Amino acid sequence: MSLLLLFVAMFATDAFAQRAQIDASDRYRYRFDSRLQFDGAIYNDNKNELNPNWFNRRTVFRYTGDLGPDRMWRARIDFEMPMMSFETRDMWIRWKMPEQNFYIKLGYFKPMFWLENNVGHARPRFDFMERSVANAFSRSRQLGINFLYFQDQYSFNLGFGNQDVSDRRIVPPGESVGKYASFRATVAPILQDDRWVHLGASVKYRTPDHSSGDTFRYRERPESRAGTDRFYNTGNIPGVDNNMMYNVEAMAVFNTIWLGGAYIMTNVNRFDEFEDLSFSGGYVFLSWAVTGESRSYESDDADPGRLQAPISKWGALSLGVRYSFIDLNDKDIAGGSGNHITIAATYYPARNVWFQFNVGIADMDEHADGGGSYIGGDNFQFLQARAGVWF
Repeated sequence: MSLLLLFVAMFATDAFAQRAQIDASDRYRYRFDSRLQFDGAIYNDNKNELNPNWFNRRTVFRYTGDLGPDRMWRARIDFEMPMMSFETRDMWIRWKMPEQNFYIKLGYFKPMFWLENNVGHARPRFDFMERSVANAFSRSRQLGINFLYFQDQYSFNLGFGNQDVSDRRIVPPGESVGKYASFRATVAPILQDDRWVHLGASVKYRTPDHSSGDTFRYRERPESRAGTDRFYNTGNIPGVDNNMMYNVEAMAVFNTIWLGGAYIMTNVNRFDEFEDLSFSGGYVFLSWAVTGESRSYESDDADPGRLQAPISKWGALSLGVRYSFIDLNDKDIAGGSGNHITIAATYYPARNVWFQFNVGIADMDEHADGGGSYIGGDNFQFLQARAGVWF
Protein backbone atom coordinates (compact mmCIF):
# COMPACT_ATOMS: atom_id res chain seq x y z
CA MET A 1 0.00 0.00 0.00
CA SER A 2 2.84 2.40 0.87
CA LEU A 3 4.51 1.78 -2.51
CA LEU A 4 1.22 2.48 -4.28
CA LEU A 5 0.88 5.83 -2.49
CA LEU A 6 4.42 6.79 -3.48
CA PHE A 7 3.96 6.01 -7.18
CA VAL A 8 0.59 7.77 -7.35
CA ALA A 9 2.05 10.91 -5.75
CA MET A 10 5.04 10.91 -8.11
CA PHE A 11 2.79 11.32 -11.15
CA ALA A 12 0.11 13.50 -9.56
CA THR A 13 -0.40 17.18 -10.25
CA ASP A 14 0.95 19.86 -7.95
CA ALA A 15 -2.55 20.43 -6.64
CA PHE A 16 -2.78 16.83 -5.46
CA ALA A 17 0.63 17.01 -3.82
CA GLN A 18 -0.34 19.96 -1.62
CA ARG A 19 -1.75 19.41 1.87
CA ALA A 20 -5.48 18.90 2.18
CA GLN A 21 -6.81 22.02 3.86
CA ILE A 22 -10.50 22.47 4.68
CA ASP A 23 -12.26 25.52 6.10
CA ALA A 24 -15.13 24.23 8.16
CA SER A 25 -16.08 27.75 9.29
CA ASP A 26 -14.49 31.12 9.87
CA ARG A 27 -13.36 29.96 13.29
CA TYR A 28 -12.25 26.39 12.60
CA ARG A 29 -9.80 25.14 10.04
CA TYR A 30 -8.14 21.74 9.88
CA ARG A 31 -5.83 19.82 7.59
CA PHE A 32 -4.30 16.40 7.18
CA ASP A 33 -0.94 15.63 5.65
CA SER A 34 1.25 12.56 5.31
CA ARG A 35 4.90 11.83 4.59
CA LEU A 36 6.24 8.65 3.08
CA GLN A 37 9.91 7.75 2.58
CA PHE A 38 11.88 4.72 1.44
CA ASP A 39 15.65 4.48 2.02
CA GLY A 40 18.35 2.16 0.78
CA ALA A 41 22.13 1.95 1.24
CA ILE A 42 25.17 -0.06 0.18
CA TYR A 43 28.54 -0.02 1.95
CA ASN A 44 32.20 -0.36 1.09
CA ASP A 45 33.17 -2.35 4.18
CA ASN A 46 36.45 -2.02 6.01
CA LYS A 47 36.69 -3.59 9.47
CA ASN A 48 32.99 -4.26 10.04
CA GLU A 49 30.49 -6.09 7.89
CA LEU A 50 27.69 -3.66 7.05
CA ASN A 51 24.71 -5.14 5.26
CA PRO A 52 22.98 -3.40 2.33
CA ASN A 53 19.37 -2.64 3.13
CA TRP A 54 16.20 -1.08 1.69
CA PHE A 55 13.42 -0.14 4.12
CA ASN A 56 10.50 2.14 4.92
CA ARG A 57 12.21 5.08 6.65
CA ARG A 58 9.10 7.07 7.54
CA THR A 59 5.35 6.73 7.25
CA VAL A 60 3.92 9.73 9.09
CA PHE A 61 0.37 11.02 9.50
CA ARG A 62 -0.45 14.44 10.94
CA TYR A 63 -3.57 16.38 11.86
CA THR A 64 -3.48 20.13 12.59
CA GLY A 65 -6.46 22.20 13.69
CA ASP A 66 -6.84 25.97 14.11
CA LEU A 67 -9.63 27.32 16.30
CA GLY A 68 -10.96 30.71 17.35
CA PRO A 69 -10.63 34.19 15.85
CA ASP A 70 -7.26 34.98 14.27
CA ARG A 71 -6.47 31.25 14.66
CA MET A 72 -5.72 31.90 18.30
CA TRP A 73 -5.60 28.21 19.21
CA ARG A 74 -3.80 25.45 17.34
CA ALA A 75 -3.55 21.73 18.14
CA ARG A 76 -1.49 19.00 16.47
CA ILE A 77 -1.37 15.22 16.58
CA ASP A 78 1.47 13.56 14.70
CA PHE A 79 2.31 9.86 14.70
CA GLU A 80 4.57 7.50 12.77
CA MET A 81 4.27 3.88 11.71
CA PRO A 82 7.78 2.37 11.77
CA MET A 83 7.66 -1.34 10.89
CA MET A 84 3.84 -1.12 10.88
CA SER A 85 3.62 -0.14 14.56
CA PHE A 86 2.56 3.22 15.97
CA GLU A 87 5.05 5.67 17.47
CA THR A 88 3.99 8.95 19.06
CA ARG A 89 5.41 12.16 17.63
CA ASP A 90 4.05 15.69 18.16
CA MET A 91 1.06 16.16 20.47
CA TRP A 92 0.54 19.76 21.57
CA ILE A 93 -1.77 22.74 22.05
CA ARG A 94 -0.60 26.28 21.22
CA TRP A 95 -2.07 29.67 22.12
CA LYS A 96 -1.30 32.88 20.23
CA MET A 97 -1.65 36.28 21.88
CA PRO A 98 -4.08 38.38 19.80
CA GLU A 99 -2.33 40.78 17.42
CA GLN A 100 1.09 39.78 18.78
CA ASN A 101 3.76 37.30 17.70
CA PHE A 102 3.80 35.66 21.12
CA TYR A 103 3.03 31.96 21.50
CA ILE A 104 2.72 29.48 24.36
CA LYS A 105 2.90 25.80 23.47
CA LEU A 106 2.17 22.93 25.84
CA GLY A 107 2.53 19.22 25.18
CA TYR A 108 4.95 16.78 23.59
CA PHE A 109 7.37 18.30 21.05
CA LYS A 110 11.03 18.97 20.26
CA PRO A 111 12.66 21.59 22.50
CA MET A 112 13.99 24.47 20.38
CA PHE A 113 17.73 24.21 20.93
CA TRP A 114 19.61 22.49 18.09
CA LEU A 115 18.36 23.82 14.73
CA GLU A 116 19.33 20.74 12.70
CA ASN A 117 17.12 18.56 14.89
CA ASN A 118 14.13 20.92 14.88
CA VAL A 119 14.13 21.57 11.13
CA GLY A 120 13.62 17.87 10.56
CA HIS A 121 14.08 15.66 7.53
CA ALA A 122 10.54 14.43 6.93
CA ARG A 123 10.15 17.34 4.49
CA PRO A 124 13.62 18.03 3.14
CA ARG A 125 15.34 21.30 3.91
CA PHE A 126 18.86 19.88 3.74
CA ASP A 127 20.28 17.80 0.88
CA PHE A 128 21.54 15.29 3.45
CA MET A 129 19.39 12.29 4.27
CA GLU A 130 20.54 12.03 7.88
CA ARG A 131 21.44 14.63 10.45
CA SER A 132 25.09 15.15 11.31
CA VAL A 133 26.80 13.06 14.00
CA ALA A 134 26.70 16.15 16.26
CA ASN A 135 22.97 15.47 16.60
CA ALA A 136 23.94 12.98 19.33
CA PHE A 137 23.62 15.83 21.83
CA SER A 138 20.07 16.81 20.95
CA ARG A 139 16.92 15.39 22.43
CA SER A 140 14.00 14.25 20.41
CA ARG A 141 10.57 15.14 21.78
CA GLN A 142 9.83 15.83 25.43
CA LEU A 143 6.87 16.82 27.57
CA GLY A 144 7.12 20.53 28.26
CA ILE A 145 6.04 24.13 27.82
CA ASN A 146 7.53 26.64 25.40
CA PHE A 147 7.34 30.44 25.11
CA LEU A 148 8.13 32.09 21.78
CA TYR A 149 8.29 35.74 20.76
CA PHE A 150 9.49 36.80 17.33
CA GLN A 151 9.64 39.62 14.83
CA ASP A 152 10.82 39.43 11.25
CA GLN A 153 14.50 39.74 12.14
CA TYR A 154 14.81 38.29 15.65
CA SER A 155 13.33 35.71 18.00
CA PHE A 156 13.48 34.54 21.63
CA ASN A 157 12.55 31.04 22.69
CA LEU A 158 12.29 29.77 26.28
CA GLY A 159 11.37 26.21 27.21
CA PHE A 160 10.93 23.98 30.26
CA GLY A 161 10.19 20.28 30.35
CA ASN A 162 10.23 16.90 32.01
CA GLN A 163 10.89 13.37 30.77
CA ASP A 164 9.97 12.18 27.30
CA VAL A 165 7.75 9.27 26.30
CA SER A 166 9.93 6.85 24.36
CA ASP A 167 13.29 8.31 23.21
CA ARG A 168 16.28 6.23 24.35
CA ARG A 169 19.07 8.18 22.64
CA ILE A 170 20.61 9.56 25.84
CA VAL A 171 19.20 7.69 28.81
CA PRO A 172 19.31 3.93 29.38
CA PRO A 173 16.04 1.97 29.06
CA GLY A 174 13.83 2.24 32.10
CA GLU A 175 15.13 5.65 33.20
CA SER A 176 13.73 9.10 32.54
CA VAL A 177 15.42 12.27 31.36
CA GLY A 178 14.65 14.38 34.38
CA LYS A 179 14.12 18.09 33.77
CA TYR A 180 15.41 20.65 31.30
CA ALA A 181 15.39 24.40 30.71
CA SER A 182 16.48 25.92 27.39
CA PHE A 183 16.87 29.36 25.84
CA ARG A 184 17.50 30.29 22.20
CA ALA A 185 17.97 33.71 20.62
CA THR A 186 18.36 34.50 16.94
CA VAL A 187 18.87 37.52 14.71
CA ALA A 188 18.70 37.97 10.93
CA PRO A 189 20.73 41.15 10.22
CA ILE A 190 20.04 40.73 6.48
CA LEU A 191 16.56 39.63 5.45
CA GLN A 192 15.33 39.70 1.86
CA ASP A 193 13.34 37.22 -0.21
CA ASP A 194 16.38 35.45 -1.68
CA ARG A 195 19.19 36.90 0.42
CA TRP A 196 19.39 36.52 4.19
CA VAL A 197 21.79 35.89 7.07
CA HIS A 198 20.90 34.05 10.27
CA LEU A 199 22.83 33.98 13.56
CA GLY A 200 21.75 32.06 16.63
CA ALA A 201 22.88 30.94 20.06
CA SER A 202 21.28 28.66 22.63
CA VAL A 203 21.92 27.16 26.02
CA LYS A 204 20.29 24.20 27.74
CA TYR A 205 20.39 22.84 31.27
CA ARG A 206 19.35 19.24 31.86
CA THR A 207 19.39 16.80 34.77
CA PRO A 208 18.83 13.06 34.96
CA ASP A 209 16.06 11.70 37.14
CA HIS A 210 18.10 11.28 40.31
CA SER A 211 15.46 9.04 41.85
CA SER A 212 16.03 6.52 39.02
CA GLY A 213 19.78 6.83 38.56
CA ASP A 214 22.43 9.48 37.99
CA THR A 215 23.33 8.45 34.45
CA PHE A 216 23.35 9.84 30.91
CA ARG A 217 24.24 8.15 27.66
CA TYR A 218 25.21 9.70 24.31
CA ARG A 219 25.24 7.67 21.12
CA GLU A 220 24.81 8.20 17.39
CA ARG A 221 24.98 6.50 13.99
CA PRO A 222 27.65 7.42 11.41
CA GLU A 223 25.13 9.44 9.31
CA SER A 224 23.64 6.32 7.74
CA ARG A 225 20.75 4.30 9.09
CA ALA A 226 19.96 1.51 6.64
CA GLY A 227 22.74 -0.92 7.57
CA THR A 228 24.51 0.59 10.57
CA ASP A 229 23.88 1.05 14.26
CA ARG A 230 25.32 3.54 16.76
CA PHE A 231 29.11 3.34 16.46
CA TYR A 232 29.42 6.29 18.85
CA ASN A 233 28.35 5.25 22.34
CA THR A 234 29.52 6.51 25.74
CA GLY A 235 27.66 3.80 27.61
CA ASN A 236 26.00 4.79 30.88
CA ILE A 237 27.94 7.75 32.32
CA PRO A 238 27.76 7.40 36.13
CA GLY A 239 27.48 10.10 38.77
CA VAL A 240 25.85 12.80 36.62
CA ASP A 241 24.54 15.81 38.53
CA ASN A 242 23.57 17.96 35.53
CA ASN A 243 24.44 18.77 31.96
CA MET A 244 25.04 22.19 30.35
CA MET A 245 24.97 22.51 26.56
CA TYR A 246 25.98 25.53 24.47
CA ASN A 247 25.30 25.96 20.77
CA VAL A 248 26.15 28.61 18.17
CA GLU A 249 24.89 28.53 14.59
CA ALA A 250 25.10 30.60 11.42
CA MET A 251 23.48 30.34 7.99
CA ALA A 252 23.23 32.49 4.89
CA VAL A 253 21.39 32.34 1.56
CA PHE A 254 22.57 34.26 -1.47
CA ASN A 255 20.12 33.49 -4.27
CA THR A 256 20.87 29.84 -5.17
CA ILE A 257 23.70 29.35 -2.65
CA TRP A 258 23.05 28.24 0.94
CA LEU A 259 25.82 27.75 3.47
CA GLY A 260 26.01 27.38 7.22
CA GLY A 261 27.27 25.53 10.22
CA ALA A 262 26.94 24.95 13.96
CA TYR A 263 29.08 24.03 16.93
CA ILE A 264 27.83 22.42 20.11
CA MET A 265 29.63 21.78 23.38
CA THR A 266 28.27 19.88 26.35
CA ASN A 267 29.64 19.90 29.89
CA VAL A 268 28.66 16.92 32.01
CA ASN A 269 28.94 17.99 35.65
CA ARG A 270 29.30 15.03 37.99
CA PHE A 271 29.31 14.45 41.74
CA ASP A 272 32.53 14.87 43.72
CA GLU A 273 33.76 11.29 43.37
CA PHE A 274 33.74 11.64 39.54
CA GLU A 275 35.56 13.97 37.18
CA ASP A 276 33.54 16.39 35.04
CA LEU A 277 33.42 15.75 31.29
CA SER A 278 33.35 17.84 28.13
CA PHE A 279 32.15 16.64 24.70
CA SER A 280 31.70 18.51 21.43
CA GLY A 281 30.53 18.27 17.83
CA GLY A 282 29.56 20.36 14.84
CA TYR A 283 29.18 20.66 11.09
CA VAL A 284 29.58 23.01 8.12
CA PHE A 285 27.79 22.66 4.79
CA LEU A 286 27.36 24.24 1.37
CA SER A 287 24.33 23.77 -0.91
CA TRP A 288 23.69 24.99 -4.47
CA ALA A 289 20.37 24.96 -6.31
CA VAL A 290 21.63 24.19 -9.80
CA THR A 291 18.30 24.92 -11.49
CA GLY A 292 17.99 28.45 -10.06
CA GLU A 293 15.62 28.15 -7.08
CA SER A 294 16.21 29.94 -3.78
CA ARG A 295 14.77 29.49 -0.30
CA SER A 296 13.09 31.93 2.07
CA TYR A 297 13.59 32.53 5.79
CA GLU A 298 10.89 31.48 8.25
CA SER A 299 10.93 34.10 10.99
CA ASP A 300 8.54 32.32 13.37
CA ASP A 301 10.86 29.36 13.95
CA ALA A 302 14.01 31.23 12.82
CA ASP A 303 14.98 28.52 10.37
CA PRO A 304 15.37 28.04 6.59
CA GLY A 305 12.37 27.39 4.41
CA ARG A 306 12.18 24.63 1.85
CA LEU A 307 13.52 25.09 -1.65
CA GLN A 308 11.09 27.00 -3.84
CA ALA A 309 8.83 25.17 -6.28
CA PRO A 310 10.74 24.02 -9.38
CA ILE A 311 11.18 26.75 -11.99
CA SER A 312 11.53 24.26 -14.82
CA LYS A 313 8.89 21.73 -15.86
CA TRP A 314 11.65 19.14 -15.50
CA GLY A 315 11.96 19.83 -11.78
CA ALA A 316 14.66 21.20 -9.45
CA LEU A 317 18.13 19.94 -8.59
CA SER A 318 20.18 20.82 -5.50
CA LEU A 319 23.74 19.73 -4.70
CA GLY A 320 25.42 19.83 -1.29
CA VAL A 321 28.52 18.89 0.67
CA ARG A 322 28.88 18.65 4.46
CA TYR A 323 31.71 18.05 6.91
CA SER A 324 30.82 17.04 10.47
CA PHE A 325 32.63 15.78 13.55
CA ILE A 326 32.00 14.47 17.05
CA ASP A 327 34.17 13.84 20.10
CA LEU A 328 32.78 11.69 22.92
CA ASN A 329 36.15 10.94 24.56
CA ASP A 330 37.12 12.56 27.84
CA LYS A 331 38.60 11.38 31.14
CA ASP A 332 37.19 7.92 31.98
CA ILE A 333 34.64 7.93 29.13
CA ALA A 334 35.59 6.74 25.63
CA GLY A 335 32.52 7.00 23.42
CA GLY A 336 34.47 7.56 20.22
CA SER A 337 35.35 10.44 17.94
CA GLY A 338 35.23 10.79 14.18
CA ASN A 339 34.99 12.88 11.06
CA HIS A 340 32.42 12.58 8.28
CA ILE A 341 32.06 13.93 4.76
CA THR A 342 28.82 13.69 2.78
CA ILE A 343 28.28 14.66 -0.86
CA ALA A 344 24.60 14.95 -1.73
CA ALA A 345 22.13 15.54 -4.55
CA THR A 346 18.39 16.09 -4.29
CA TYR A 347 16.06 16.03 -7.29
CA TYR A 348 12.48 17.36 -7.08
CA PRO A 349 10.30 16.31 -10.04
CA ALA A 350 7.54 18.23 -8.21
CA ARG A 351 7.68 20.39 -5.10
CA ASN A 352 6.47 17.66 -2.75
CA VAL A 353 8.20 14.69 -4.38
CA TRP A 354 11.95 14.17 -4.01
CA PHE A 355 14.78 11.74 -4.62
CA GLN A 356 17.99 12.04 -2.60
CA PHE A 357 21.40 10.49 -3.21
CA ASN A 358 24.22 10.67 -0.63
CA VAL A 359 27.82 9.47 -0.82
CA GLY A 360 29.42 9.37 2.63
CA ILE A 361 32.85 8.81 4.13
CA ALA A 362 33.10 7.83 7.81
CA ASP A 363 36.47 7.99 9.59
CA MET A 364 36.23 6.92 13.24
CA ASP A 365 38.76 6.32 16.02
CA GLU A 366 39.38 3.08 17.91
CA HIS A 367 36.84 4.00 20.64
CA ALA A 368 33.94 4.24 18.16
CA ASP A 369 32.98 0.60 18.63
CA GLY A 370 29.32 0.91 19.64
CA GLY A 371 30.05 -0.14 23.22
CA GLY A 372 31.72 -3.31 22.01
CA SER A 373 29.29 -4.13 19.20
CA TYR A 374 31.76 -3.15 16.45
CA ILE A 375 35.48 -3.17 15.74
CA GLY A 376 36.84 0.28 16.53
CA GLY A 377 38.95 2.40 14.20
CA ASP A 378 36.74 1.79 11.19
CA ASN A 379 36.84 3.83 7.97
CA PHE A 380 34.19 3.03 5.39
CA GLN A 381 32.21 4.59 2.55
CA PHE A 382 28.55 4.30 1.64
CA LEU A 383 26.03 5.21 -1.04
CA GLN A 384 22.46 5.77 0.10
CA ALA A 385 19.27 6.94 -1.58
CA ARG A 386 15.78 8.07 -0.60
CA ALA A 387 12.45 8.35 -2.38
CA GLY A 388 9.98 10.56 -0.57
CA VAL A 389 6.62 12.28 -0.94
CA TRP A 390 4.62 14.73 1.19
CA PHE A 391 0.89 14.91 0.49
